[in-house]
Amino acid sequence: MVRKLKSKESPVIDLDEYLENKSKYSFEIEKPLKSELNLDNPSGQGKKIERLTSQLHLRIGELEENILNFGSEENKMSKSDFVRYLILEYGKNFVKDEIEDNYKNYLKKYKLLSEELQEKKILRENLLEKRGADKKTANQLCYQRTKLKFEIENIESEMNHLNGYFKRYKKLFEE
Repeated sequence: MVRKLKSKESPVIDLDEYLENKSKYSFEIEKPLKSELNLDNPSGQGKKIERLTSQLHLRIGELEENILNFGSEENKMSKSDFVRYLILEYGKNFVKDEIEDNYKNYLKKYKLLSEELQEKKILRENLLEKRGADKKTANQLCYQRTKLKFEIENIESEMNHLNGYFKRYKKLFEE
Protein backbone atom coordinates (compact mmCIF):
# COMPACT_ATOMS: atom_id res chain seq x y z
CA MET A 1 0.00 0.00 0.00
CA VAL A 2 1.44 3.33 -1.04
CA ARG A 3 0.51 6.47 0.78
CA LYS A 4 0.20 9.73 -1.11
CA LEU A 5 2.14 12.53 0.50
CA LYS A 6 0.76 16.02 0.60
CA SER A 7 2.49 18.41 -1.70
CA LYS A 8 4.94 20.61 0.09
CA GLU A 9 3.56 23.80 -1.35
CA SER A 10 4.62 26.78 0.69
CA PRO A 11 1.76 28.27 2.73
CA VAL A 12 3.30 31.73 2.15
CA ILE A 13 3.21 33.42 -1.23
CA ASP A 14 4.48 36.74 -2.47
CA LEU A 15 2.27 39.72 -3.27
CA ASP A 16 2.63 39.33 -7.05
CA GLU A 17 1.40 35.71 -6.94
CA TYR A 18 -1.51 36.80 -4.78
CA LEU A 19 -2.50 39.63 -7.13
CA GLU A 20 -2.34 37.34 -10.19
CA ASN A 21 -4.55 34.64 -8.62
CA LYS A 22 -6.67 36.69 -6.26
CA SER A 23 -9.79 34.55 -6.70
CA LYS A 24 -7.88 31.42 -5.67
CA TYR A 25 -6.87 32.99 -2.36
CA SER A 26 -10.14 34.64 -1.39
CA PHE A 27 -10.98 33.68 2.18
CA GLU A 28 -11.99 35.64 5.23
CA ILE A 29 -9.24 37.03 7.41
CA GLU A 30 -9.91 37.70 11.08
CA LYS A 31 -8.19 40.92 12.09
CA PRO A 32 -7.10 40.81 15.74
CA LEU A 33 -8.00 43.52 18.22
CA LYS A 34 -5.25 45.45 19.93
CA SER A 35 -6.20 43.87 23.26
CA GLU A 36 -5.68 40.38 21.79
CA LEU A 37 -2.11 41.02 20.68
CA ASN A 38 -0.35 40.61 24.06
CA LEU A 39 1.79 43.70 23.56
CA ASP A 40 4.66 44.42 25.94
CA ASN A 41 3.78 48.09 26.10
CA PRO A 42 0.03 48.52 26.65
CA SER A 43 -1.78 51.43 25.08
CA GLY A 44 -2.04 54.67 27.02
CA GLN A 45 0.55 56.92 28.49
CA GLY A 46 1.26 55.16 31.77
CA LYS A 47 5.01 55.19 31.18
CA LYS A 48 5.71 58.86 30.71
CA ILE A 49 9.31 59.86 31.18
CA GLU A 50 8.61 62.76 33.45
CA ARG A 51 5.23 64.03 34.48
CA LEU A 52 4.76 67.75 34.71
CA THR A 53 2.26 67.76 37.55
CA SER A 54 3.09 70.85 39.56
CA GLN A 55 1.59 74.20 38.72
CA LEU A 56 3.06 77.53 39.65
CA HIS A 57 0.78 80.51 40.18
CA LEU A 58 2.51 83.87 40.03
CA ARG A 59 1.36 87.32 40.78
CA ILE A 60 3.34 89.52 38.46
CA GLY A 61 3.00 93.04 37.24
CA GLU A 62 2.38 94.28 33.73
CA LEU A 63 6.11 94.88 33.10
CA GLU A 64 7.04 91.31 34.12
CA GLU A 65 4.22 89.93 31.98
CA ASN A 66 5.46 91.93 28.97
CA ILE A 67 8.99 90.61 29.54
CA LEU A 68 7.62 87.07 29.77
CA ASN A 69 5.59 87.52 26.56
CA PHE A 70 8.54 89.06 24.71
CA GLY A 71 10.99 86.38 25.88
CA SER A 72 8.68 83.50 24.97
CA GLU A 73 8.00 84.96 21.49
CA GLU A 74 11.68 85.65 20.89
CA ASN A 75 12.66 82.10 21.84
CA LYS A 76 9.63 80.61 20.04
CA MET A 77 8.42 78.86 23.18
CA SER A 78 5.20 78.78 25.11
CA LYS A 79 5.12 80.79 28.33
CA SER A 80 5.33 77.59 30.39
CA ASP A 81 8.35 76.34 28.47
CA PHE A 82 10.01 79.74 28.72
CA VAL A 83 9.50 79.93 32.51
CA ARG A 84 10.80 76.35 32.81
CA TYR A 85 13.82 77.34 30.72
CA LEU A 86 14.52 80.38 32.94
CA ILE A 87 14.26 78.30 36.09
CA LEU A 88 16.65 75.68 34.70
CA GLU A 89 19.03 78.34 33.42
CA TYR A 90 19.15 79.92 36.87
CA GLY A 91 19.75 76.59 38.63
CA LYS A 92 21.91 75.10 35.89
CA ASN A 93 24.79 73.97 38.09
CA PHE A 94 22.52 72.41 40.71
CA VAL A 95 20.16 70.67 38.29
CA LYS A 96 22.78 69.44 35.83
CA ASP A 97 24.46 67.19 38.40
CA GLU A 98 21.11 65.78 39.49
CA ILE A 99 19.81 64.75 36.09
CA GLU A 100 23.00 63.99 34.18
CA ASP A 101 22.79 60.22 34.77
CA ASN A 102 19.12 60.09 33.77
CA TYR A 103 19.83 62.16 30.67
CA LYS A 104 22.63 59.82 29.56
CA ASN A 105 20.50 56.74 30.25
CA TYR A 106 17.63 58.20 28.22
CA LEU A 107 20.05 58.93 25.35
CA LYS A 108 21.11 55.27 25.35
CA LYS A 109 17.50 54.15 25.55
CA TYR A 110 16.59 56.43 22.63
CA LYS A 111 19.37 54.93 20.52
CA LEU A 112 18.21 51.38 21.30
CA LEU A 113 14.60 52.29 20.55
CA SER A 114 15.67 53.84 17.25
CA GLU A 115 17.48 50.65 16.22
CA GLU A 116 14.55 48.49 17.32
CA LEU A 117 12.15 50.71 15.39
CA GLN A 118 14.15 50.33 12.18
CA GLU A 119 14.29 46.54 12.59
CA LYS A 120 10.54 46.29 13.16
CA LYS A 121 9.78 48.56 10.21
CA ILE A 122 11.92 46.40 7.91
CA LEU A 123 10.31 43.24 9.25
CA ARG A 124 6.82 44.69 8.71
CA GLU A 125 7.69 45.80 5.18
CA ASN A 126 8.80 42.23 4.42
CA LEU A 127 5.58 40.82 5.90
CA LEU A 128 3.49 43.24 3.84
CA GLU A 129 4.95 41.63 0.69
CA LYS A 130 3.73 38.17 1.72
CA ARG A 131 0.28 36.59 1.73
CA GLY A 132 -1.02 33.31 3.03
CA ALA A 133 -1.94 30.53 0.60
CA ASP A 134 -4.43 29.13 3.07
CA LYS A 135 -6.72 30.65 5.68
CA LYS A 136 -4.59 29.67 8.69
CA THR A 137 -1.38 31.14 7.25
CA ALA A 138 -3.17 34.28 6.08
CA ASN A 139 -4.55 34.85 9.58
CA GLN A 140 -1.13 34.26 11.15
CA LEU A 141 0.49 36.79 8.80
CA CYS A 142 -2.29 39.30 9.50
CA TYR A 143 -1.77 38.81 13.25
CA GLN A 144 2.00 39.37 12.90
CA ARG A 145 1.58 42.46 10.72
CA THR A 146 -0.99 43.97 13.06
CA LYS A 147 1.13 43.26 16.13
CA LEU A 148 4.16 44.86 14.48
CA LYS A 149 2.09 47.89 13.53
CA PHE A 150 1.10 48.51 17.15
CA GLU A 151 4.61 47.76 18.44
CA ILE A 152 5.96 50.37 16.01
CA GLU A 153 3.36 52.88 17.22
CA ASN A 154 4.31 52.21 20.86
CA ILE A 155 8.02 52.67 20.13
CA GLU A 156 7.34 55.91 18.25
CA SER A 157 5.23 57.15 21.16
CA GLU A 158 7.98 56.37 23.65
CA MET A 159 10.54 58.07 21.42
CA ASN A 160 8.25 61.10 21.24
CA HIS A 161 8.16 61.30 25.05
CA LEU A 162 11.95 61.06 25.14
CA ASN A 163 12.19 63.85 22.56
CA GLY A 164 10.08 66.06 24.84
CA TYR A 165 12.43 65.29 27.71
CA PHE A 166 15.50 66.07 25.57
CA LYS A 167 13.94 69.28 24.31
CA ARG A 168 13.41 70.48 27.89
CA TYR A 169 16.90 69.68 29.15
CA LYS A 170 19.21 69.87 26.12
CA LYS A 171 20.22 73.44 26.94
CA LEU A 172 21.85 72.18 30.13
CA PHE A 173 24.08 69.73 28.26
CA GLU A 174 24.98 71.76 25.13
CA GLU A 175 28.26 73.19 26.29
